[in-house]
Amino acid sequence: MPTKERVARVWLTAMLLFMGAYFIAVATLKNLRIELPFFTQIEMLAAATLSMAVVVVGDRCIAALRGRGRKADAGDERDRLIEYRAATIAYYVLIAGMILVGCIMPLDPTQHPWDIVNAALFYIVLAEVVKQVLILRGYHRGLHA
Repeated sequence: MPTKERVARVWLTAMLLFMGAYFIAVATLKNLRIELPFFTQIEMLAAATLSMAVVVVGDRCIAALRGRGRKADAGDERDRLIEYRAATIAYYVLIAGMILVGCIMPLDPTQHPWDIVNAALFYIVLAEVVKQVLILRGYHRGLHA
């Protein structure tokens, strides 16, 4: 398995697991009409992102200890094309989300500031999920899939 494919798998799994848990917790608390204090919400977000970082960095450390060289990390033209295509599509997802979050949501006076923050985080995570899924798809089905 190419290094970039393995990294995409780990990154996607960590994002879905930890950020998914964060967004489920936020949605559940909102449905129950429970408003958390500012620092509690920051702690929840920090726990999710730090957990994700620990998994990704841990995977990179394990790969380094196993002796996978820098040559494999450099990638070839196919790796760059797969990543370029995935990043291009993910960029459009991100821009669409940021237009919603930055241009439309602030105009609604009933929006809580944390709703805007969580919506922005959601679209950032969604764009990354799209990118990682397209990278994995590119490795399994080829560039023209």
